[in-house]
Amino acid sequence: MSGAKRRKWTAAFLAGLVMLGWHGALAGEKADSIADLMKAGRYADAYDAATKSSGPTPEALATAARTLLRTSIESDQESLRWSGLRAARALSDRELAAAARQCVPKDGRYATALALELLAHTDVAAYRDVFLSVLSSPFRTVRLRALRALAGLKDPGLADRFAKVLTSDPDPELRAIAAEALGQTGAPKTTPALYRALDDPEAVVRQEAVRALVAIHDPGTAGAIKRRLSEAAPDRRVEIIRLAALVPDVDLARALGPLLGDPDARVRDYAAGAILSILAKTGGAATP
Repeated sequence: MSGAKRRKWTAAFLAGLVMLGWHGALAGEKADSIADLMKAGRYADAYDAATKSSGPTPEALATAARTLLRTSIESDQESLRWSGLRAARALSDRELAAAARQCVPKDGRYATALALELLAHTDVAAYRDVFLSVLSSPFRTVRLRALRALAGLKDPGLADRFAKVLTSDPDPELRAIAAEALGQTGAPKTTPALYRALDDPEAVVRQEAVRALVAIHDPGTAGAIKRRLSEAAPDRRVEIIRLAALVPDVDLARALGPLLGDPDARVRDYAAGAILSILAKTGGAATP
């Protein structure tokens, strides 16, 4: 390439960069102007501004819609924040999630719960600290959303937090979710909390604790169920048998065998069901 051609090409290239920068600046100014119009309540004008140059293209529509929701979520008016969060909570959108982040936990139970849904749909790992910060919220609906989101990470590093929920949260649904989450982390160090949960007053928590112990391959689970079965009052034997049905251990099936002759029909039937369930899990007997 001759020197003259090189200089000409370089000039054209630099001019192109300048034009790109100019168009980028215009795009940024356009987005700012749309937001300003929406903040002023001039929504129709904002839509016109978003679509004026290119028409209602997907890009223009996305810009207008995202700017509208972000403006609502960031509004000083509580009713607008609620409306924006309700509309956005099922979306996966980083820009809207960043706006919703500012609503946690300063904005009360309802807005916080909605914001957490948007964050969970967008990126739980990125907002992990937010979910952890509200895990001890006084509001059940907030704790529930935070726990569900964190449980999905299956992170052994969260095991201690899940164990705390399992042993101290007043809501049985949250304790059950925490037990399930512990099983998904695969962290053996959490077995003490799971063993305590075997005596939880709620059946759903006891069942999830057993499933979690089985999931982490805890070797003492069958023995713990056998001990509880031998010590159980007559009116509690069925609930222990139902826990036994969840544990794939042939020795536990053998321990249930004598109950097939129990005078209580419910005990006999549940024992029979538990034996078949255990043997199906262990391959100890063929299914006809």
